Amino acid sequence: QALCPGLTRTEFHQAANLSITQAPGIAWLSTDQVVAHSLRDLAADAVISVPGLGYAALVGVSGVFPPVLFDGIGTAYQALRRVKPASAAGGAFDGFSRRRYESLGQVTGELRAIFQRRAELRKAMRLLDPAFRERLMLTVTQVNGCRYCAQAHARMALEGGLAQEEIEALLSGVTAACPADELTALLYAQHWAESGGAPSAAARATLLECYGEERTAAIEMALRMIQVGNLSGNTFDYLLYRLSGGRWGK
Repeated sequence: QALCPGLTRTEFHQAANLSITQAPGIAWLSTDQVVAHSLRDLAADAVISVPGLGYAALVGVSGVFPPVLFDGIGTAYQALRRVKPASAAGGAFDGFSRRRYESLGQVTGELRAIFQRRAELRKAMRLLDPAFRERLMLTVTQVNGCRYCAQAHARMALEGGLAQEEIEALLSGVTAACPADELTALLYAQHWAESGGAPSAAARATLLECYGEERTAAIEMALRMIQVGNLSGNTFDYLLYRLSGGRWGK
């Protein structure tokens, strides 16, 4: 097998006296991730193994897009390396406070979890009324501050029958005007997002008491799905922010 890992956290870089401080955290894989992926591909008789969804995607598109595009990416990365030292002196990147993925492992882990539970996701979409689902989506999006999800789900909420005033209120963190039987779930969604998907046992117990096991599972699956979208959008903005020295991605 030809194992082709990307940036992997080992002692190799220190032993070779290579600087690794300029590579963003999202580009790194752990040794456990690389080994597990390699063994899965080996069991499937794959001759070439490329761990990490991001690196696999790069390999996939490399045969589709012209080489000049990748030259441009390389140039942009070099520009990022030049502007990064300024952040240490003047805090050029201190202003980006939205939640985002800190590593490529977090992205792949979340996507893998969603993929493995896709049957639960389909079930959740059937159990939750579309308007209720969009209220949940907008509530989590307001906490995480993803501008892409805010635009997309505001449009979907309008199509689902929500009034513009209610959408604006939800995107401002106000749930008071929502249906009374959904308020417990919406308050839980706020708490769930603020805790990074790790709600307190008491909050979850309240949700279970109000909605039961099946609907609680559906609600949490919807929250997980929108959080993946939120953090992915924010991570993209963070990369823009870094590349532009704080001018883009705000």
